[in-house]
Amino acid sequence: ISSIFEWQWGHIIAYRCSKVQISLSSNQWLDQFCFISALNMLSKCQSLHLAKDEILCVALHPGWIQTDMTSSMGSPPLTTEQSLQAILNTLGRLSEKNAGTFVNWEGNLIPW
Repeated sequence: ISSIFEWQWGHIIAYRCSKVQISLSSNQWLDQFCFISALNMLSKCQSLHLAKDEILCVALHPGWIQTDMTSSMGSPPLTTEQSLQAILNTLGRLSEKNAGTFVNWEGNLIPW
């Protein structure tokens, strides 16, 4: 892709990010919280900046997925294939009203 503005395959940009519970009593996850906040802000700002070019930006939560990293954390309900299929379905249903929002793999709005 030489230029995002010349991209002929679509006008959707999805940023993967997570929503986590913040514990103010511990700095253990401070770097992750800062990263997630910055990613959310980037998504919102990009949605405003790129709207004039009809490029849709959303923050997208892929769900709790079964991976090597999550196997010790319980039983994630989604396989990678299920998450991917749901994300592709969601991307196909997004419109301008979703610009700058945070949605999950099923397209449901997640409050900031």
